[in-house]
Amino acid sequence: MMHTEQSDLSAQYDQIEEVLKVREQLSAKHILITGVTGFVGKVLLTMVIARCPDVRKVSVLVRTNHRNPTARIRFDQDVMPSEPFKAIAKQIGESKFNQWCSERILPLAGDVTLDRLGLSKEDYHHITKEDPLDLIIHCAGNVNFDPPLNQALEVNTLGVAHKLELAKAANCPLVHMSTCFVAGAKSGKISENKEVVGYSPCGAKFDVEREVAEALQLIDSIKARAKEQVMELKFKDEAESELNKSGLNEESEAHLTIALKEKRRRWVDAELKREGMERAKRWGWTNTYTYTKSMGEQLTLKRAKEMGVQVSIVRPAIVESAHSFPFPGWNEGVNTCAPIVYLFWKGHQFTPSNPENILDVIPVDWVCTGTLLACAELLEGKEKIYQFCTGDSNPIKMRRAIELTNLAWRKRYNRDFDFLQKNLLRNLDTVCVPQSTYDKISAPMVKSVAQVTQTVIKQLPKQVQGLFAPVSKTMSGLEKAASTADMILKIFAPFILDNNPCFSSANIRQAAKRLSSEEKALFDFPTETLDWRHYWMNVHMEGLQKWVFAELDDKMRKVRPVPRFTDLVALFDRSCREFKHLRAMKSFSDDGFEYSYTYGELWENAKRIASSLKANGVKKGDC
Repeated sequence: MMHTEQSDLSAQYDQIEEVLKVREQLSAKHILITGVTGFVGKVLLTMVIARCPDVRKVSVLVRTNHRNPTARIRFDQDVMPSEPFKAIAKQIGESKFNQWCSERILPLAGDVTLDRLGLSKEDYHHITKEDPLDLIIHCAGNVNFDPPLNQALEVNTLGVAHKLELAKAANCPLVHMSTCFVAGAKSGKISENKEVVGYSPCGAKFDVEREVAEALQLIDSIKARAKEQVMELKFKDEAESELNKSGLNEESEAHLTIALKEKRRRWVDAELKREGMERAKRWGWTNTYTYTKSMGEQLTLKRAKEMGVQVSIVRPAIVESAHSFPFPGWNEGVNTCAPIVYLFWKGHQFTPSNPENILDVIPVDWVCTGTLLACAELLEGKEKIYQFCTGDSNPIKMRRAIELTNLAWRKRYNRDFDFLQKNLLRNLDTVCVPQSTYDKISAPMVKSVAQVTQTVIKQLPKQVQGLFAPVSKTMSGLEKAASTADMILKIFAPFILDNNPCFSSANIRQAAKRLSSEEKALFDFPTETLDWRHYWMNVHMEGLQKWVFAELDDKMRKVRPVPRFTDLVALFDRSCREFKHLRAMKSFSDDGFEYSYTYGELWENAKRIASSLKANGVKKGDC
């Protein structure tokens, strides 16, 4: 299944191979795509519509929810109105586009974490027997870097068996999407053709089946600990304290039950995040995401060999804004390098990074063309691993990426801000600094100063503390902002500071060389010709501003949670407690005197009346 890497890549490229015909290979095929509600999935599906319109059918696996109880409803609500679909509809014509989608796209309710992918018996029979699949493209995945271990394991690793069983039942090949960063904490050249099964970045012997079993045991043990008596007591104390602070009645059984459940869930999630990250780093992976994605690769290849299923692996590097399809700059979500660029935009000046490290960014549409090339070669019978990256052919290094980011922001400052603002911001250009310098003069230092200042204010006499309330509030805001910035930079440190991998993209560039001149315009992988200045400043940065930063603004903005109330009495109780000193109502007597009641008095009187009614035999439900 895997091939030994040839030492002379130029000789490999010079080999004469038959022309690769992507559209011909996909013509009249029934394809299943998972992950179509995600960033890559939307672009891939629209690319199939626009560039491979002769496919017979595209089934799409969609998770349903309470808002969208059927796959068709969710697809129509979350996918069809998306920007890529709007762009392609405009390009080929609304009527033709809608007809194509209606006739050839089949949304199926399912979940990659469930047996038989959560498909109904009827749907499973349809895509394995009545109209069997010719190809599965598995794009679904949990792309958070530090999710709870159970969530990452379910989607990125355990779903493997389900998709392979489907491929076996339909007698079709599988393209599995992973990530270049399964290499772990490594620097230097990273080959596509290195043995996958049994790999660990630290070099230790690695049994993926055993590791999965032990990770599942760890998850069960953490969940069991959360149910221990002593932990119940801890959660109860914390829940009562939180209810009291929020003004809710901690004696209410309904309130306490909800708060206890939430406290337990948060504790379990925090423990699973910590354990997942520790386990990943022990083996040499950078985070829980790359650890579980690597195990997903290993299980896929190991079990595919046992089951006789043909598989190719595609590994994108850092997937970013579209180069040209469906239109320049399209982006969605906040799980790539957008959070770092957002910090630069907000004036974060010092970034712990190595200026010579490669920032291996690949436009999302090139990920999709690469995936279709891999599909075409797999349908020819060629099983390979493909890395979609730019670092080996046309690298952009951190120094250049930050320089172009600064230039892009200056361009916007000149356009969008007044004279004083733009000149102030232009002096806040981001620079690469060593970790030690960052710790001394940037977010960690700001966080430390803010914490110390707040501690000193709290130790002052209470009658004096009020004078420093504005300072304390400012310090609290600074502490939170610095903590957020530091957290983001720590998450990305393995990619911009600690490690400097150079991924090989030999296999996908060789596939692109096989294209005819006609299909090169549709499916080429031209990383060598990418103009980084134009792409970064005029495409990527503009795309982030338009499609991503508003979402990040919402995430960064402090939102006061809305309490959940079990009934109107609970709502009345909370309101009266929170506003007990404010006037709730007033009345006037016949002789003109005004009588007023605060919310606190209203609540006390309401309780007296309720007690009187109960003493006189009035029960709940009596009219």
